Amino acid sequence: MDHVPTLQDTFESIDLAAIHGFVEQRRQEGLRLEFKTLGNHASFEREDRVNLAKAISGFSNSDGGIVVWGIQACRDEERVDAASELKPIKNLDRALSDILSYTSQATSPLASGVDSRAIAEGDGAGYLVTYVPVTDGPPHMAMLGEHRYYRRTGDSFRKMEHFEIADMFGKRLRPELSLFVQFVPFSMAGSYRPRAIVGIENSGRGMARSPALSLRVERPYKPYEYGLDGNGTTGLPSLPTRLARGRLSEFGAGAGQVVHAGAILEITQVYGELTDSIPPECRIGYTIRAEGIPPVEGTRVIPGDEIAAVATEPRPTSP
Repeated sequence: MDHVPTLQDTFESIDLAAIHGFVEQRRQEGLRLEFKTLGNHASFEREDRVNLAKAISGFSNSDGGIVVWGIQACRDEERVDAASELKPIKNLDRALSDILSYTSQATSPLASGVDSRAIAEGDGAGYLVTYVPVTDGPPHMAMLGEHRYYRRTGDSFRKMEHFEIADMFGKRLRPELSLFVQFVPFSMAGSYRPRAIVGIENSGRGMARSPALSLRVERPYKPYEYGLDGNGTTGLPSLPTRLARGRLSEFGAGAGQVVHAGAILEITQVYGELTDSIPPECRIGYTIRAEGIPPVEGTRVIPGDEIAAVATEPRPTSP
């Protein structure tokens, strides 16, 4: 299971080839992607400022999104707006300065984490890309002449209903969950057994309720059947699994268990019984679940040299 790119990863990966590819492939707009042109193709005028405010409000109040400036979109045969023509921004430096300035004025409250960058094509022209993360707080109102709340639906922004705004004002802060892996000191003399503590780390601003963790540990490592302390204690109750050879472990909790913001919940250990001069890499596939958030999936890879670095006694070398 490979790392799943985040929206910010996608934003940072967009280059000139990707810009041209959007048009060549007639890329459709969607829940997290919008194409826009500038009115005079050089700087942000009133309509462009309104589009910026609506995009930041709409994406932040939904699931986040990316705006590519300098591409014209038209309805395709499926009646969806799709990239149809390149419309490079003529004065790219001026436009970048404008968008960075207007971003701080675009919504109330200020939407944190919004970022824009330029992609040059030559002769001072090019494109802008804006990244808007999802809000983990109250909704953001579009300003710059709008004074309305927006939400992204399909390939367009729509005004939010009163009940949606009220719901968002009561929305709790979001957790941000990832797999925690930390190898503990061990001796490499003779045959050796490196061990790692595995758990759930919450780097977000809200607590994660009813957490659960599934682990798929690849050879030559495997889950430690005796938990965290050698007596079978685990940070979450162990759940039965059907996979043979003990390579899969599952843990889950009821409504009373939480992972607090900024905290790590240690759950179990993995280990390897090894004889190699340098430990092989450790690969752990995982799925993390919690109440009210999408599952977090991926594969954590710890290189062998990082594992060897925590050894208290290096393996002796042959004379």
